[in-house]
Amino acid sequence: MKSWIAIASESNVCSPGIGVWIPKCQEGDLVVGGQRIGQIVRAGKSIDVLAPEGEPVRAGGVCPSHTSVEYGSVLFSKGGGSREGEATERPGLSLPAGFVEICAPMAGTLYKQSSPGAPPFAPEGAFVDSQTTVGLVEVMKSLNPVRTAVQGCVERWLVADGEPVSSGQPLLWMRPKDTRD
Repeated sequence: MKSWIAIASESNVCSPGIGVWIPKCQEGDLVVGGQRIGQIVRAGKSIDVLAPEGEPVRAGGVCPSHTSVEYGSVLFSKGGGSREGEATERPGLSLPAGFVEICAPMAGTLYKQSSPGAPPFAPEGAFVDSQTTVGLVEVMKSLNPVRTAVQGCVERWLVADGEPVSSGQPLLWMRPKDTRD
């Protein structure tokens, strides 16, 4: 069976190719170089994905099974885990109390407007209704909408326009409208 070696960045382990990701590791697993961490299925064939060489890392935020990935999509973050006393949050990126995260529905490239030069769907400070399209995720030339879960104000974008995103990655924070009004 053919195998690929995953790409290591400073904080993530990324996809070495295009296809559908099927993980063989879970959040909190200790991963060592050469270990089989999952498979990428493309054109009906499974390709084993091996962990890159280097120091063992603990898997965190593993990309969900059957997610479409492309070269460079995040398969899992380094340093996650369930060891007692270990920090799992990155400083400065904790969701503020009362806010809601809107996450990527799939791996791909995020676009905040319908075409180059068009106004953004939902700039910071914009008020949007529930189920409003706030962005698009492009996967293999197909544009997929990113919709809000609640009515409220777009407080902060966490991803820049044109950046690759992974499935389930937080894209923006919203302050929900107070329903007591």
